[in-house]
Amino acid sequence: MKARWNRLFAAAMLAAFAASASAQTVKVGVVLPYTGGGAEFAQQVDRGMQMYMKLNPSAFGPYKIEIVKRDSKNPSGAEAKTAVQELIAQEKVDILTGFIYSPDAIASAPLVTEAKKPMVIMNAGTA
Repeated sequence: MKARWNRLFAAAMLAAFAASASAQTVKVGVVLPYTGGGAEFAQQVDRGMQMYMKLNPSAFGPYKIEIVKRDSKNPSGAEAKTAVQELIAQEKVDILTGFIYSPDAIASAPLVTEAKKPMVIMNAGTA
């Protein structure tokens, strides 16, 4: 499981580098349920990202990674959509990741598509 998260995180970073090749800082917007029922899982994902960055400091080359976190709170999709809007419009993130719950990913997809930002879904899945 840990290896899967590491590969996903590395793939997300590479996509961000391709999207913002001229920038020295890559802003990564992370949308996870830091409060509520999914908080423990969100903490595990968050710790996995931090650990990967700590253990692989040269993995990102000359780029500095800036993580911008937002709480999706519950699996309704509404909070995640608001968080994604804020990350895109105000924080100007280069890539979005997280999304534990499927409704959060589904609600956020049109915004991410319109903004033409890469999005890596960490857990959400639906038929």
